[in-house]
Amino acid sequence: MLVDLMRQAVAGDRSTESFLGYAPVLDAMAVRLSESQNFEATRQELMKLVGDAALTPQAQSRPAALLRRVCDDILRREQKHKLVQNVQKQLEPIASKHGWVDWDSLYSPAEQCSRLAAKLLDAKYVGSEKLPVDLRAEYEQRLVTFLDEHPFLRDGKTAANAVFEAYLFTRALFYEEGDLRKAVEKRFVSGNGPSTRLVSDFYFLFMKEAGADIIPLAHISPIYRSLASAESPTTHVSMILEGDDEESDDAGGVFAEGEFVVCVHSGDEVLPASYEFSAPVGKGSVLPLTGRVAETFIYVPGEVRLSAAENEFEAGPAVEIYCEKLAFDVTGLVVVGEKRTGHVAESVDPTVTFVASECEAPRLGRVTARGNLRVSWPGSKSYPWTEFHVEDAVPSELRADPRVLEAFLRFKRIVLTLRSHSKGSLARYYRKVEHQRVLKGAVGQELLRRLVKDGVLRRVADFYHWSPEAASSCVGTSWQELKRGEASVQLKEYLSRFVKDNSAAF
Repeated sequence: MLVDLMRQAVAGDRSTESFLGYAPVLDAMAVRLSESQNFEATRQELMKLVGDAALTPQAQSRPAALLRRVCDDILRREQKHKLVQNVQKQLEPIASKHGWVDWDSLYSPAEQCSRLAAKLLDAKYVGSEKLPVDLRAEYEQRLVTFLDEHPFLRDGKTAANAVFEAYLFTRALFYEEGDLRKAVEKRFVSGNGPSTRLVSDFYFLFMKEAGADIIPLAHISPIYRSLASAESPTTHVSMILEGDDEESDDAGGVFAEGEFVVCVHSGDEVLPASYEFSAPVGKGSVLPLTGRVAETFIYVPGEVRLSAAENEFEAGPAVEIYCEKLAFDVTGLVVVGEKRTGHVAESVDPTVTFVASECEAPRLGRVTARGNLRVSWPGSKSYPWTEFHVEDAVPSELRADPRVLEAFLRFKRIVLTLRSHSKGSLARYYRKVEHQRVLKGAVGQELLRRLVKDGVLRRVADFYHWSPEAASSCVGTSWQELKRGEASVQLKEYLSRFVKDNSAAF
């Protein structure tokens, strides 16, 4: 059973195939079983580890908790053997001189992980300042003789396996502070971080253990790329991040709401699983995205920076990025418009849309559009954007009355909040639609009620669904037309009646 669970934990990832047969892993598993006095209790413990998966219920996350257990077992054995057998006896004369006895704090699993991550990144490891100076110097000298032989390493230079690499880097990303964490973030932003589903598995596990729901902006792309690395003809990933400067928490911070969605297709069924989070944003914030994005919807203040290890960023299908500043740190942009067969993406508008108040692209020399691309910012009428420029403005017929304009903006925000759901209908979880960020007060609240009353939106269980037939009859505008910035005369008349009936809300 243990072997089967371990096989599940690394399934579908070629870079992890050697993990299960690696001697230190087998050794850790054997020791764990040899210490068991009650195999039924051990079985239940293993099932609890697997049952605590972060992404639930349908899209099963692999049992990252089990992998963590094996890694930690190896680290604890290293501490016991290397510290007690190789170090402690040699250091005791110096330690006793200072009255120092805290041996359990030396070469702990956390310390080993920090040292190993720093070694893989060629970064400086900052040790504990609590050790007396002469004791620390002797300790560091002793470690040199065996750190390169750590089970997590191969030839003292690279990770022995992708599982260990993902564990070390993700742990550093989540738990470390200062220069080491920055070095890990830099590795991921450069596109050279571990590209395996294990990164998101471990990250979500660490978040769950810490009771955290905030993900720093620099960590969003590594998690998204990790999830996307497991995409297949039956599994795909999307990402949403929405925020603005008008909302802040009690401490004055500004946060965006985010969601990673993993959809698994089983026959005619679509089994979505989501992981929701918050991310700190603001006018000075920077969201780095690396390599490629698809089915990604980002609406944030601050900067979104696109980069790629191969200097060519790929976007699409179905990407929307609205921000203050859009920066292209690449020489090429490729826009993909193909709808992925068998995916929910078949019902999604594959258009790629970039809208910003400012764009910076000093090295960008070519834009290859294999799909529909729309861009809008000051200067987007010039090369290489000329043929893709659009005026992202409110239709002129809606500007005459400020109240109708306000109603239109609320209508557009509510409707474009909807995403492809289940078998292709446009829908969104009710709390997302009813959020203050979307409704913005009485006008939005009353408009939502009117749309439900007229059948343009239907509330089914915990979701609001878009009704194309009712929308065509009532407002004469489709979701796709609204997204393109188009508005019908019928929509203007509908909103004018709404303003007249709800004048007290304005």
